[in-house]
Amino acid sequence: MSSQVLKMPRATASEINQFVPVGPRSIGRLLFVLGALVSLAILFLSLFLSIRLTNEDALVEDMAEVIEAVSNETVATTEGFLVAAERHVEELAVHLEDGHLGDHGVPLDEFFFDVLTVNDEFDGIFYGEADGSFLYANRTELGGFRTKEITFGADGTRRVVNTDFTSDSVVIGSAEDPSDTYDPRTRPWFTKAVTDGAGEGVWTSPYVFFSSGLPGVTRAQVVDKADPNETVVVGIDIRIDELSTFMSDRQASPNGVSFILDRSLAVVAHPDQAELLDDNQLAVAGDLDDPPLTFVSDLVARSSGAELDLQGGTTIDDKDYQFATTSLQNNPEWIVAITAPDDDFLARIRDDQRETRIITVIGGALVVALLFIGGVIINDRYRKEKEFGESALKSAIARAEERNLAQAKLSRTVSHLARSNAELEQYAYATAHDLRTPLRAIGGYAELLLREMEDSDPEVDELNGYAVRIVEGYERMCTTMDNLLEHARASAHEPVGHASRLEPALDVVLGNFREDFDRAGAEVVVGPLPLAAVHPVAMQRIFQNLISNAVKYRQLDKPLRIEISGERVGFTSLIRVADNGIGISPEHRDAVFDLFNRVSNDDGGGSGVGLALVKKLVEEHRGTVSVESEEGVGSTFVVSLPAEPVRELPALENV
Repeated sequence: MSSQVLKMPRATASEINQFVPVGPRSIGRLLFVLGALVSLAILFLSLFLSIRLTNEDALVEDMAEVIEAVSNETVATTEGFLVAAERHVEELAVHLEDGHLGDHGVPLDEFFFDVLTVNDEFDGIFYGEADGSFLYANRTELGGFRTKEITFGADGTRRVVNTDFTSDSVVIGSAEDPSDTYDPRTRPWFTKAVTDGAGEGVWTSPYVFFSSGLPGVTRAQVVDKADPNETVVVGIDIRIDELSTFMSDRQASPNGVSFILDRSLAVVAHPDQAELLDDNQLAVAGDLDDPPLTFVSDLVARSSGAELDLQGGTTIDDKDYQFATTSLQNNPEWIVAITAPDDDFLARIRDDQRETRIITVIGGALVVALLFIGGVIINDRYRKEKEFGESALKSAIARAEERNLAQAKLSRTVSHLARSNAELEQYAYATAHDLRTPLRAIGGYAELLLREMEDSDPEVDELNGYAVRIVEGYERMCTTMDNLLEHARASAHEPVGHASRLEPALDVVLGNFREDFDRAGAEVVVGPLPLAAVHPVAMQRIFQNLISNAVKYRQLDKPLRIEISGERVGFTSLIRVADNGIGISPEHRDAVFDLFNRVSNDDGGGSGVGLALVKKLVEEHRGTVSVESEEGVGSTFVVSLPAEPVRELPALENV
């Protein structure tokens, strides 16, 4: 933004003489007139600059952008909060349909304990039948588990048993409770799943859990049974008080309010958590003295179930507000609302404008008064007013730059958190399920071994075979666990302040594979390597996994050959690791760096974690990794890293 200086036309001595007589009084009058004109010019210029530098329309637009950013972040977090329960309920229903759980598979309570162990946000998991039978599992305060089981005998006798377990699923104590009258068929999750589920999962409206007395929602689904007369409902409870904590930290302005409403106008989340529960009932919008909440609840009531995606301005109790409402995709019954009063953004600016006008008027009057003393003061006053305008302009530019930097940092932080949360969820889910397969294999073969030894005279070779399989399953489990833990713990290192040599890291890795190279008759060719801005330990892990991949997936009918070389191209260091192994088929090439994706269908000793770890480490150092491969010929992995330390990026405009 540039300022325009009003220039007064110069008058020659002859022109002045023609206008007024020359003399002390005429000169004084001339100075007075010129001083008045200059004062008015400075007054209007200052007012113009103050209005331009504090334009309310621009600030309102910025306010709308802030609200939109907070709304998008809140919606993404809330939907992610619900995704895990949806996926696990669907998986539980499928396992029950296929007979993998219950009487003919894994005990139901053990499966429940596994799910609760992996997912801290789950409050409980349950199974209910149309005859009133029920199994519920939740955590205890001591870190173990507790179950409530309702069964019916052949004579119709109802039996309620509460059992406590350690974290290792060992029974601590069990007791019957004949006074317990709990009936799952009367609970919201059972009735809603049966009436509205239609074979799909449903979300209940918020209600108070009988086990913890805390507010929550339930994801429930009817199990598709062969007998249509058998109605079985499974579900998972999620506490929603954590959403209120999240909302209290995600305000668009100091006096803004973020909250979540249910279509029934029940308050799902609100910064004022103390007001959400009253006598074991969830508060509704009308219970809270919150004008923005009342305004949004009226919008919800008038929307008649349609999606409510709005953003704009409104007036609530004679105060101007900016707001945004968004219906969740995976639970349309919930509406996320972000509100903020305009005064949070404009009050300080309006005060500055008023003060600027007052100062400008006083300054103009002083200039006129001082002109009677001497014309020199006019120039001095003009210079001060000009400096004031330039200072205000510089302050506005500095504030805009600070806002751009803050918004850019926020955008990078949100992106990093989303990526980290997605990887963490994938890791936890995969670990809980993938490790279960080798464990069951070990248990199955061990049972066969014990049965053979007890019931017959086993042949030594057959028993040895069982023992070998048990050891193989155990070793595979250990390898998978180690690789998963390494992948989970691989986080960003401290920023690298200088470029370093790669040869020391490579020498350590080559020493680790000395015996493997001897067994494979390997030829390892190492060419020149460039300097790179990478942490030495991270580079050692990258070499370790790429060379391990070449050893595992070599062609057994020819000697292994590995070529390692590199070069610097501009500001980038390229490192190539090539082998003459089995190569990668075209259909697997794009997904080779995904977690648990193996290079070949043959086991090869791989767990599907190594290349995913390479990608993670390289990207954390602001680099890339790719592969060029031909099946049956070999593969070349290309790692691109910064050749010099990456400096902070300049401020982004219009972030």
